[in-house]
Amino acid sequence: MKLLRKSTVFLWGNIHILPRFVIRKLQSKQLVDLVLDAYNNIPFYREVWTRSGIAPNSIRGVNDINLLPIISKALFRQYPLEYAINKSYSRDSYRLADTSGSTGEPFRFARNIEDSYWEDLINFRSLIWSGIPLSDIRNRMKIAEIRVYRRPRGKDYLHIPIASFRDNQQNILKQITVFRPHILHGRPSVLVELARFAEQTKYESRPDPVAIISEGETLHGFQRKYIEEIFRTNLYDRYGLEEIRYIAANCEKRYGLHIYEESAIVEILDDDGNVLPDGMQGRIIVTSLRNKVMPFIRYETGDKGVILTDPCPCGIMSKRLLVFGRTGGFITIKEKKFNQIEFEIFLSQFSHLILRFQIAKIGGEKLEIRIIPTRGFFSEKSDSILSAFKEQFGFEPEIKIVESIPLTERGKTVLLVNESRTDIV
Repeated sequence: MKLLRKSTVFLWGNIHILPRFVIRKLQSKQLVDLVLDAYNNIPFYREVWTRSGIAPNSIRGVNDINLLPIISKALFRQYPLEYAINKSYSRDSYRLADTSGSTGEPFRFARNIEDSYWEDLINFRSLIWSGIPLSDIRNRMKIAEIRVYRRPRGKDYLHIPIASFRDNQQNILKQITVFRPHILHGRPSVLVELARFAEQTKYESRPDPVAIISEGETLHGFQRKYIEEIFRTNLYDRYGLEEIRYIAANCEKRYGLHIYEESAIVEILDDDGNVLPDGMQGRIIVTSLRNKVMPFIRYETGDKGVILTDPCPCGIMSKRLLVFGRTGGFITIKEKKFNQIEFEIFLSQFSHLILRFQIAKIGGEKLEIRIIPTRGFFSEKSDSILSAFKEQFGFEPEIKIVESIPLTERGKTVLLVNESRTDIV
């Protein structure tokens, strides 16, 4: 096992410099093995694929992946959990977990227990990609994380529960500052709120991390800029799902997220399920090659994105992904349906004015944009936002400047809320 792990670590540490055809070959081998194992040992996949006319021997590599049907949370929920778990694994070889339920009810799934080892390895590689010197990483870097659950990492790890952060942010800021972490880790909304409190203190009283890593929520450019200015360090974004874990991460150039292609296959599809070429925006579909207990094969993430076509100046060979966030819910105004992501893209034009925002339907035909502003926001700026909004969407919302926007139990911002009697679809 030790020899296997050492060789695997070497492969994982160096896969980003391998030629594309070698990476594809590695992916193909893992995919073929995963599909065969899932068909033989997981009733959920055997039934779904049989109904779609798919035999496991028809998948001979990555080029055949589009023969498999798209899998979603909704489809998983139609079956008992044990129906989707690999029957060749004993109960003590995996653990159960839940998603946050940000798009509806929480979703329960199973994950290999050994995944924590691979997560540590990915964390290690993410820091290298971020341009942090290897000598610094080796010196037992201290990590402070603001998250729901604690991940035991010894004395060099500080866990801040989201609940504690919501209750007393000023105290949490002091606690992190005293701990002096090298890496500060949290969701963008949480990091923005931490930065807002830090801005009210002297610089020497703030945390001074080597780097900040965000994940679990869309990181907007204006948020990155603000957080970096307050803490005087670089922020690196990472993309993943609770049920799949890490999929892609920034390198030191921080334009696009390099895909962890040794552990995930990422496709971009149109609304009809057709695979789109690199450079075109569509639905992000992910196949996780790591979770053998409850595989996610051609899984609908609910996010939109695009795979970049140009090579990254950093020299890493793995493909890069831009993520535009969840397709989200729809809201109806004046008999027209608008998707959450439309509002997100619109407000990104005003990134220099906004730290956090929330869209609320407050009446039958009324929409309110709640904004936590940057220092550069002045009252006349509201007029420019309103006129541009009306030109694009055909109606004028109300703008409300607020001091705070509630965080969810997992530290996220609910971007689209309904406070009227009609429902968001």
